[in-house]
Amino acid sequence: MPETPTPLLILNGRAPLALLARLRPGAQPGWVDLPGPLPVEHGPEGSAWSQWGPLWAADGGANTLHAAALPAACVVGDLDSLTEAARLWHVRHGARLLECPEQDDNDLEKALKRLAAAGFTRCWVGGFEGDRLDMLLGLTALLDAPGAPALRLLGERQILLPLAPGEHVFPIAPEEAFSLLAPMGCRLDLAGARWGGAGLELRPGCHGVSNRALGGLLRLTVLQGRAHLVRQAPWGSDA
Repeated sequence: MPETPTPLLILNGRAPLALLARLRPGAQPGWVDLPGPLPVEHGPEGSAWSQWGPLWAADGGANTLHAAALPAACVVGDLDSLTEAARLWHVRHGARLLECPEQDDNDLEKALKRLAAAGFTRCWVGGFEGDRLDMLLGLTALLDAPGAPALRLLGERQILLPLAPGEHVFPIAPEEAFSLLAPMGCRLDLAGARWGGAGLELRPGCHGVSNRALGGLLRLTVLQGRAHLVRQAPWGSDA
């Protein structure tokens, strides 16, 4: 059975322009090929994340896509930030507009609910960086939200990969810098890093581990809790 493609959701934040410049239109209107090589896992889970899929926008994120001449498959939100020019352009290119005027959820939450209802179990998120600290903190709280698609964040220079319990194996260049965080605490095994070991404890909060890769494969086995891996984006040097 083929994997469900992974959509890319663009928020109304500071757009990673180097990422958008490397997106390629897909075989269907409103779909894109994600730029490679994204540092995703070896094995079934990594393969699922690397399957290209539809391009979604949360409200004003559609303005960013309009400026980059990237048609969305779907635009979700209360649409109060969407310009008329962007609205007409996306509709002309086949986008669905899902206007959700209720204010109990923010536009990201509205988009995640619609993605889940459409059968998507994972989602890349871009354009999350901006001037609203409350929105950024709110996004981190949604990374492990029950019932929502699993999220991975694409930033201007870095990407954030939440890791569920189990083994995760990433190809990585020698001396590449990376960090590990565990907002709620975590225990893991780490191999392929300058500072590795078994049964490492990450305390809750901002106590993380900054590290360097030995090169080849970085192997993380999350034994308890969840970890967040922060890595360089492959387009970061272009930003």
